[in-house]
Order: sequence, then structure tokens, then C-alpha cells
Amino acid sequence: GQQAGIKTAGLHTKSKIQDIDIEKVESYLGQGNVVVVAGFQGSNEDGEITTLGRGGSDTTAVALAAKLGCQCEIYTDVDGIYGVDPRKFPNARHLSQITYEEMKEMAFLGAKVMEPRSIDIAQHYNVVIYVASSHDDRPGTYITKGDPQMENRSITGLSLAENIISVTIRNIPQGEKNIAELFTNLAQAEINVDMISQVPMANQRVSISFTAPLEERTTIEAVLNELVLTLDGVFVEIETNVVKISVIGTGMRTQSGVAAKIFRLFADHGISFWQVSTSEISISYTIEDRFKDQAVELIARTFML
Repeated sequence: GQQAGIKTAGLHTKSKIQDIDIEKVESYLGQGNVVVVAGFQGSNEDGEITTLGRGGSDTTAVALAAKLGCQCEIYTDVDGIYGVDPRKFPNARHLSQITYEEMKEMAFLGAKVMEPRSIDIAQHYNVVIYVASSHDDRPGTYITKGDPQMENRSITGLSLAENIISVTIRNIPQGEKNIAELFTNLAQAEINVDMISQVPMANQRVSISFTAPLEERTTIEAVLNELVLTLDGVFVEIETNVVKISVIGTGMRTQSGVAAKIFRLFADHGISFWQVSTSEISISYTIEDRFKDQAVELIARTFML
């Protein structure tokens, strides 16, 4: 990575690519060579070797394609992108094309085929990504700017995030300063907080809930322990039997009723949920782990994923 001119910044194991000095790579390519670059790594401003964290190899490949002005092809153990994980729903529909926005949402919300960081770079520099199998010649999936058929379907895909926790901080004294300090401390610890909700309580107190990766639990507990010590009466609850199920589709911009259908599905089958969050092209629910397989199948069948 260092020889290829990959310059990084940030914490070791979570570094981000700042730039790539492409001169050496272009020189070898110009001589007709095949250039093999070690992904997942680079060097910082002090010349130290750093790693890019989860998805770093995909990120390296897309960043190189962006600098070279070419398409990026990712060959992996799956033959492209599916509307839902085929291991969870065997009749899942294979997608020949998906937009950057949809792929990024699916990745952020639990799909593990591509990392959101790599899609961000591809979208910014308009790099076409082709994801296909390294084991056979079946057609893969193109990740691109747009799909002329995208408005014909309300939902493109479904993601399931299993390794998460739900954190609730109760009895926080109401006030912007306390909330700001809480999330500032979490951000400084590089905690990826998701699905935030606030509920008013009695006596000018509030309850804050959010989801986060299970792997960050120890760091989160350390941050929150400091909060408990500084704010009288505050206590923390952490639930681990939680999954987040999300539906994604740019068609939701122009088609209504998706949330209503899912609420009805859950009500008809006794599936309870805790939190709901939405974006322009996605809806996410946190539900009990024991309902996950049933929920995936119900949604996949209903929306023909």
C-alpha cells in the first residue's frame, strides 16, 4: 500500500484514504505490467503503516479505480447483489443493477457484500462497480448512478443487522448541553451510533435510546459510565437480543404505503418492534432476535425480493 502511494489519516485500524499518488502505478501500467496492490493498508503523514479497517480492501480497489478513471470489478464468494441474503431467503432475487444510494443504504443497514465507504468513493467519483463470483462465470451486479426501472419497484432490497445492541440511557436531565455532551463523547470514541430516539419523562428528564455495533459495547460502557458518575440519577440499560431489519429502495421517493404494509405484516403475525427510523429511501425496525427469520421471509415474499 505504501509503495502504491496510498496516503492515509486517522486512527490505526480505522484509517481513511486521504489521497493516492498514482504516478508509480501509472508508470508500471504504461510499461504493460500487471500491477498488484496490497489492499487494506497505506501510510500516514509520519510514514507509519496503517490499516483501513473493515472493508479496507474494497475501499482500496475503488479508490484506485477513481484515480485511474476506470471501472472497478470486485470478485468474491457471491455472484453479485441479491434483494435479500440468499442464506436467509433461498428464493431471493438476483439484481443485475443497483444504484449507489441503494447499495450504500443496504451496506450501512447490514448487507455485507460491500462496505459503505467504498460505495461513497464510487458515487463521488462516478466509478462503476461490478460485483461477481470468483468461482464461476454467472452474471454479476453493476453498482451505478441510476436505474431507469427503479421507480417500478418500491423496494429493491432488505438488510438484516444482527450484531447490534440497543442502549437506553434513562433519567437524563433535560437540556441540549447534556445530550450534546453524551453524543460528543461517543463520537470522540468513534462509536457508530444509529437509530436515535428521545422520549420525555417526568420532572424535566428524558430517556435516550440508540443502537450501535455489538463489538463497540465495551467502549460504549466506558463512555456511559463517566456520564452516570457526572449526572445524578442516570442509569443505563443494554439489550443484546436485538436485530435491525431494513427495507431499501429509491422507488419509495415516489411510492407510498411501504411502512403501512410492514406495520400490517408485523401486526398480523405478532411481531413486536421497539424503534423505527426512516430516510428518504429506507425504513428500519429494531425487533427481537427470535422474530428475525419470520420477519425476513414475510417481507421478502410480500415485496417479491
